[in-house]
Amino acid sequence: MRNLTFLSLIFTIVIVSAFSLSENTEAQEGLGLRQPSLQRASSNKSLKQKIGTADSPSGTTCNPSGTITVGGAVINGNLASGDCQFEDGTYFDLYTLNGTAGDRLTVSMTSTAFDAYLILFDSDGEILTEDDDGGGSGNARIPFDQGVIVLPYTGVYYIGANSFDVATGAYELAASRPAECATTTTITPSATINSSISSSDCKVNLDGSIFYTKFYSFSGTSGQQLSFSMNASSGNLDPYLILRTPSGIGTIEDDAGGGGTAARIPAGTGFVTLPETGTYILEASSSSEFQTGDFSLQIGQSCEFSLSPSSPQVVSGDGGNISVTVSANVGCNWTATSNATWMTVTAGSSGAGGGTVSINVASNPGTTREGTLTIAGQTYTVSQSGVPCTYTLSPTSTEVGAPSGTGSFTVTAPSGCQWTAVSNAGFITTTSSGTGDGTVAYSFTANSGESRSGTITVAGQTFILNQQSTCANSVNLGIGNVPTTPGSTITIPVTASNTTGLGISAFDFDIRFDPALLSPATPFITNSGNMTDGWTLTPNVDAGKLILSGFTTGSLTGEGTLFNIRFNVIATTATTTDLTWQKSQLNEGTPCSQALGGTVTVFNGSIAGKVQYFFGQNPVAVPGVTLSASGSPNISATTASNGTFSLQGFGLGSYTLTPSKTDGATTGAISSLDASAVAQFSVGLISLTANQQIAADVSGDGTISSLDASRIAQWSVGLTLPSGDRTGTWKWTPSTRTYASVIEELTGQDFTAILMGDVTGNWTPPQNIGGTSDENAMTSVISDYSSPASGVVLGSSAADAKKTGFRNRWNESVGDKLTPGEILEIPINVSDASSILSYDAVITYDADVLEPVFERPVSTTGTLSVNFNIVANRGEPGKLRLSAYGVVPVTGDGELLIIRFRVKSKGDANLEFESLQFNETKIIEAPLKDLKVLPRSRRLED
Repeated sequence: MRNLTFLSLIFTIVIVSAFSLSENTEAQEGLGLRQPSLQRASSNKSLKQKIGTADSPSGTTCNPSGTITVGGAVINGNLASGDCQFEDGTYFDLYTLNGTAGDRLTVSMTSTAFDAYLILFDSDGEILTEDDDGGGSGNARIPFDQGVIVLPYTGVYYIGANSFDVATGAYELAASRPAECATTTTITPSATINSSISSSDCKVNLDGSIFYTKFYSFSGTSGQQLSFSMNASSGNLDPYLILRTPSGIGTIEDDAGGGGTAARIPAGTGFVTLPETGTYILEASSSSEFQTGDFSLQIGQSCEFSLSPSSPQVVSGDGGNISVTVSANVGCNWTATSNATWMTVTAGSSGAGGGTVSINVASNPGTTREGTLTIAGQTYTVSQSGVPCTYTLSPTSTEVGAPSGTGSFTVTAPSGCQWTAVSNAGFITTTSSGTGDGTVAYSFTANSGESRSGTITVAGQTFILNQQSTCANSVNLGIGNVPTTPGSTITIPVTASNTTGLGISAFDFDIRFDPALLSPATPFITNSGNMTDGWTLTPNVDAGKLILSGFTTGSLTGEGTLFNIRFNVIATTATTTDLTWQKSQLNEGTPCSQALGGTVTVFNGSIAGKVQYFFGQNPVAVPGVTLSASGSPNISATTASNGTFSLQGFGLGSYTLTPSKTDGATTGAISSLDASAVAQFSVGLISLTANQQIAADVSGDGTISSLDASRIAQWSVGLTLPSGDRTGTWKWTPSTRTYASVIEELTGQDFTAILMGDVTGNWTPPQNIGGTSDENAMTSVISDYSSPASGVVLGSSAADAKKTGFRNRWNESVGDKLTPGEILEIPINVSDASSILSYDAVITYDADVLEPVFERPVSTTGTLSVNFNIVANRGEPGKLRLSAYGVVPVTGDGELLIIRFRVKSKGDANLEFESLQFNETKIIEAPLKDLKVLPRSRRLED
């Protein structure tokens, strides 16, 4: 028969493990809980069929006749011979009902023309419940006789107005909500409500049993961790709790999870992690019908806090802004305060749930110090090094007359930094020393000759004293001080003080340099645009000696650069070399001159360090990481197999060092076991280090939740993740290193590598992947059901035969004949399983013969994986990728999972595992027997 047009787009309800529980509920422990008020009827119970297979006798499309509203107007309908029909020949009209999970209502149908029959369908067209005479005198009522039903999910329902026998005529249809069932009391997390259950409360009808029930609601947020307790204090009340999510997916029920007769969700201890944001319904009732009494109802909240980066955090002496990330459950409040005057909380002084605390750290003028903050009730330590000792002289030079005299200059330095002044000239005397800021006092003798210069050195800084000559006129000559790097070409100016009116038209100079460090460049002497532009200059260069003569027909005027000397720097290491005067004669000695030499300082800085993986006491090296130093020029290097790197050839400016890596993320390193670890952490079952928490937050929102677990599982099976997801990318601690300059050897510039999603930390360099498997790993032997072996088995069981319509061991029979469109449900069995928290598999098959069931390629119903989250990728024809994880480990024997295929044509299915691993451990020897899809049988062939 044709499917109904209004069902052509089937409303698919995907049931997922919406809650992560810290303890098993009674339902998981196998204790008897109340049966739900609405459940799908089996074919031998119901007199009707799924509406998706019903049709109109006239061949017209069966569309809903309208919408019924709870408390709305009564619908006056009429069954006629042209209406849709069930297989028993009866006619029916169809109405839509938009319901909300936890809503309470009754549906009634009355007719004087026929025996009314009423059916409630879910959004897939499956029968939830039905009634014939529940309204008395041939009238139908859902639920039967009295009380209300509770809708299990939020979405569309369908109501079928039908007759018990083939009949036509008028009817009335209505949906209502009794006044005692209309009230929903609001309760907030961390609150306690004292109330009672009595016979005047809402009556919930569960297959004819009546339970007095009160309804409560609260606003919940995805990721929030709560517990729910109900304790009786009087009467014969045995408490019973039901928690419904906003969508209705993942309902939890409990009878005695709080000990004795007390109900608790989750049972025992721990908290439930809310999967959705919205309004939740909490039903307070009794385990047996008609019980009454007083009770207390409480919602508890889990508040645990973690701080990242871990304490202590180290800050440079320069100070600056730092931050601390607070990880906490949704709704948990915290504050942040500073206990040190040199640290100020600038943002994030309070928060709820996850957040960030911003802190400004003042510069440290002294030695290393420690201070603390109190963040989310925890003491957080900040360690700050002292500011490096730097020294500044003021002024840096002075000029004095020929007579003797005294003078001074100041030294500026951080507190605690010591210094001593040393004279480098015989005519200057000083004995000054100090700590921090201070003054250098000096004296100098009278000058009876040409002008001269001398220096005083303070902590590597130079003060220059120029003393005038007794000559009537004197010219100061100087050679510049130039910083440089190996392999460069430098230009050094030779300068003169004011020459106007002195009649200088010639000079003879002798300047010395170290030929092992400097070599003449081409051209060696340049004077274009300088004071000697147009002069005749004649150089003679030999073994570190520059003899230079110059003359002109005019004379010098002004002051500035006489000419430039150009050198190639052949030094390969850091060094300082002097340029000294042996002769500085102007004309034939008149006027006299005072010549001051210069220096060339060669800086040869380098940066070295290593990159290691974040996990373990002895972290593995990370090769193939590119270290890019941006500056002038740009420098880069790649880590070796032992994770070390070294960069050289820096210029004199600032640099920023940044690591990057694009390879190395494999499903061997990121798998469902990582997703399981995230799920366990999110419900408080395990703890994670600060770096593991960084690896876990693949969504990048600053929190760790089941969303991160889902993203990791999707990545491991090759599904496309949303833009901005960080799974499979690299993160570094620190993210960058900055340098004002690189003029010395810098070692220990290490980085820690974190592969996002690898929470278990089992990443290894690519060349180490693919070695021999662990011989102690579970051995997988895929075999015929008749000879199961320890490990993993693909086959069928008696239960499977009943479920799929196949006989045990794939026996041939006419009844087993396959036709295209049939569904194969093939179990994967395990024996001697031990503490399986995750498994990953790639299953291949002939895409011309089979295709995974689109709606649900796997089923966990009744299997060991019933509490696992399963992620499947069927996007590549011929290949089904599975990722499964949970918070409660699988142990023992039985069906691990059921894979579901739809038959496309007959032939060899060639079904086999391409790969299989448990808890990130590869399974050895995993062949599968070919699955034959034959004209008259379906069986496993050798």
